[in-house]
Amino acid sequence: MFGGTFNISRLNRKYRFMLFIVTAALLSGCGSSMRPRDGAVAAYSTSPEYGAQCNSFAAVGTVLSGQVTTYYSNGALIEDRVRLRFTSIAAEFSQAANYSIRFFRWTVDGNGAAVLDPQPLSFVVERNPLFAGMGSTPISNAMTALTLNDISTLAWSSGLIVNTVQDFFNNVTITVMGVDYGWSALKVALYNGSEPVGEADLLLPVFLANPHAYAATHHPVLAQLHPFWNQRGENVSDADWLNRSKNFCF
Repeated sequence: MFGGTFNISRLNRKYRFMLFIVTAALLSGCGSSMRPRDGAVAAYSTSPEYGAQCNSFAAVGTVLSGQVTTYYSNGALIEDRVRLRFTSIAAEFSQAANYSIRFFRWTVDGNGAAVLDPQPLSFVVERNPLFAGMGSTPISNAMTALTLNDISTLAWSSGLIVNTVQDFFNNVTITVMGVDYGWSALKVALYNGSEPVGEADLLLPVFLANPHAYAATHHPVLAQLHPFWNQRGENVSDADWLNRSKNFCF
């Protein structure tokens, strides 16, 4: 399943770092425009300027979906954080206090083996700005799991008026920390007590928006996580792939 002999981990660090450097120089935010590549002669480019800064996820077998984007602070791209919003959540989460949401980082090593950090990542829940141009406001300390009781407490303490769990998620953004460029993917997991009952895996931005370009430099296990993997048969330019990825931004 994880066949391959080339050093994926090294390539991943190289390309995500290059993407970080270029996008930090070219962009002031997720939705900013990128400079087109002049004189393109190849079918696709592995140039970092075509790096997607946003992604989406959806769990198989349970309702758990959302969007992820890069994290900026004072106009600077911060490489070890991402911002996440849930667009849907499993009904079970709203019905039992023992359900929780956790986040994990993983990658593929030089031998082609998936490497998962078993320690859940820390995150902070932030209230979305009331007006455009205003920043988000943290309403929690660093956490490693989010439960129904946590949501009730955070909604009450922050003055959020919500009727459902989804109402809460519609008004907050989760900042996940510890996802530096030594890691390739994020696992969003739903737990029942200590047992995982649903999960979704996604590539951490920044990654090459063109699925062909990404597959040329990464292990197939990671390539198949690309949001446009099932659309790779379409004749689409690098710039078009990049524009498609902006649909995931928020």
